[in-house]
Amino acid sequence: MAKTTKKANAWQIISAVFQALAALFGSLKKSHDSAKAESESEGTSRNSSAKE
Repeated sequence: MAKTTKKANAWQIISAVFQALAALFGSLKKSHDSAKAESESEGTSRNSSAKE
């Protein structure tokens, strides 16, 4: 009986770690996307002149 509770606890911990990582990466992606959109809106003229 003790082994199954240890296994269940291990799976709960692993699941919680993956959920935390998913939340972290989701937050990072949101901030990256908003920063990218902001830099694109500010630097459109700079980007087009840099390409030429």
